[in-house]
Amino acid sequence: MSITISSSILLELHIKLYKFTDCLYLLDGRFDSLEKVFLDICQISTPEIVINNKKELPKLKAFSLYSDQPTFQYNELIVPLLHRMVNLEELDLHLVVHFYSLSNDDCQHSFNDFKNNKIISCVDYFPDFKHGQCHIYSYPYRAKTYEYITNNFPGGLFKYVREVSLYDDRLFEHDFFVKIAESFPFMEQLTIYNRKPQTNKFYEQSNYDSQHLSPIQYSYLSVFELFRAHDDYVEQFLLDIKTSLIRTVNLQVLVSTLDR
Repeated sequence: MSITISSSILLELHIKLYKFTDCLYLLDGRFDSLEKVFLDICQISTPEIVINNKKELPKLKAFSLYSDQPTFQYNELIVPLLHRMVNLEELDLHLVVHFYSLSNDDCQHSFNDFKNNKIISCVDYFPDFKHGQCHIYSYPYRAKTYEYITNNFPGGLFKYVREVSLYDDRLFEHDFFVKIAESFPFMEQLTIYNRKPQTNKFYEQSNYDSQHLSPIQYSYLSVFELFRAHDDYVEQFLLDIKTSLIRTVNLQVLVSTLDR
């Protein structure tokens, strides 16, 4: 026996869901007085059954959607949902979109109806893996994690973020880590996925200015994972001429890397 729940007095909803299908059911009109909705969805993928839900949500004023798992269905699922929110005033997004063909203009075009909200989109394409990704998030950024940052990262201040991962099929140079340290001053955990060796491995005062020579300081970093990183990034964080670690760090790395 199925149970249908509805309410005409519920104004605000905070909920964590496993599938996007559950989101469509929640916003099918059964809670027609909702003004604020905050969703954390584990999996944004095509529903197993067809849910023809195009009803507008005129009372909805604030909407937050967070998912830390990548999705391929941004245009098919997220964009139509946002277009139903005809009177939305506050939009908060945190998404990672995977794609085979997408531009930054394509992403920004989907936010044309939300002029009062600053939505950042950052597109990368990885030739080695034959696919791309787009980070889509509202700024200021309120999530505690920021995953799969690449060399195209635009920077900014992310004071709530505690866990960061870096991912690219292009190498990370010293300047990139300077930007990461400045953008995430309270970062506690860092993971690197990058097999490409660095080009500028040694720094000489005659060739680099004082900014390059100054060690990068990480005031709160305490966990550092390098299982899938080139040896150069282990060196980047273990040499005191490049990095200054204030706290005792839990270094997770292959023993064979340290032996070399």
